[in-house]
Amino acid sequence: MALETQAAKARLAGDEGPGRFRSVRGPWWRAWSWLLLTTVAGVGFLLAVVGGRGPITARLGDALALYPSGFPIAAARVGRTTPFLVAMYLAPIVTLWVTGSVVVALYARRWNEFRARRRRGHAIVCGLGEKGLRSARALLGEGFKVTCIELNGGSDAAADIRARGARVLEGDATQANVLKIARADRAAVVICACLEDNANATIASQVERLVGSRERTAVEVYVHIANPDLSGILRAPTFGLESVRLHFFNIYDLWGRALADEAELEELVADSGKRPHIVVVGSTGLARSLIVWAAQRWYRFCPDSARPMRITLIAADATAQCAALGRRYPALPRTAELVPIEHAIASSNPIDLGALDGSGLGEEQTTIYLCLFDDAENLSLALQTQNRLALGARVVVPASAWTAELAGLLLRTDETIRAVGYADNPDSLDVLRDSRRELMAREVHANYRAGGETSKDADFDWKDLRKDLQESNRLQVDAIDDHLRALWYEIVPLFEWDKPAAQFSDADLETLAQLEHLRWWNEKRRRNYVH
Repeated sequence: MALETQAAKARLAGDEGPGRFRSVRGPWWRAWSWLLLTTVAGVGFLLAVVGGRGPITARLGDALALYPSGFPIAAARVGRTTPFLVAMYLAPIVTLWVTGSVVVALYARRWNEFRARRRRGHAIVCGLGEKGLRSARALLGEGFKVTCIELNGGSDAAADIRARGARVLEGDATQANVLKIARADRAAVVICACLEDNANATIASQVERLVGSRERTAVEVYVHIANPDLSGILRAPTFGLESVRLHFFNIYDLWGRALADEAELEELVADSGKRPHIVVVGSTGLARSLIVWAAQRWYRFCPDSARPMRITLIAADATAQCAALGRRYPALPRTAELVPIEHAIASSNPIDLGALDGSGLGEEQTTIYLCLFDDAENLSLALQTQNRLALGARVVVPASAWTAELAGLLLRTDETIRAVGYADNPDSLDVLRDSRRELMAREVHANYRAGGETSKDADFDWKDLRKDLQESNRLQVDAIDDHLRALWYEIVPLFEWDKPAAQFSDADLETLAQLEHLRWWNEKRRRNYVH
């Protein structure tokens, strides 16, 4: 709360924050100096050719000699031998070639920026890692013109998305001048998919400042956050303009849920003689998300505290990670037996399954998850481990955009090793929309259908529901925060899932119902519905 208050005060005082994130505007001509200099150079060259003496070849040579190309003027050629004259022309050709390459590269970049400035209603993707590349592909598939901002414009991801028709700008997306070149103020969608949460938060803040409070269609800004604490800060009033609508997504959260499904926890509940054993290798954000989702799922299916699941974490800092998870999620130690094993994992130092014998690996239904930073390392460890697996144990490998096809080729005939992506169709915008807002919208629709009295248009699964009806559910979710705040409630992340949920009084329920009915009535009137 203190951070939110400080941010609001700084904004009211006109302080734009740390210097490296401040928008510094230079003279207006700085952005167009390349075009001005090109015009001057071209005019000078033409004047030299027109005003020169002698045949056209001599005038061209004299005009080139005015520039640092090394071409000799006519006077310098007098009295020279033929071999020397040839050398006088060959040497400048090399200089001219190198200079031309530099100039072409510069002008290609400036032309790319010039074309990017002319876009409107487009999509911007900041960062071309796993999240950004998938998002850019999905947006192209939806028909958007896509502009990507990437620090390394020569990366494989940049080449891949450029070949698909996107425009790639090389630069730091946290800087306001780069976002201005990409025309973030006129974009329809902005994806903040950099590696660090603070960079994504900064980009969202810069987009808000660029857009300002002008009346226009709101820019949809999707912000990736791996840290659950940051989401509370991002909901501060600083980010509350109507011209910018923020949505938060977490690829690790989405991927952790998909990986937890592979443990088949619901099927195991009926077998009272067994309990699940999850072995997680690595201390990445994905590994932590998987542990939390597996524990939550097991509590939902089997809330019996006498039958906790076993979770073994293998990492160089496993003890510290387990302690941090226990502090963050107090329900975790009450739901699962968390066992840390400190072991530096590498392909040259594979997992020693013998170290797990004491935890009953052969007696429990065991699923081993390889969640290291390097996807190739995960695949290599999986292939090395399969010959040492206990009976009934399985290995699950996260399949990213780069390893999905390779994993499918290597593991096609292997039933003990599974490669799991974070969505059925990772090149879909559903990956972005699978945030808190989207999940709640789907739950709202499911509850509506469970009521039994549905209209013909709305009686469909979410994926088959009309786009306007999907958006109607999202608008209902958008209003939930405001309705709850009116009654002094707040939605917060669930850290203690074994505690009873908050109960509303009859008066609170009546007020919430009236607020929702008023919102629904106004939405229908805006859509020109009649009673």
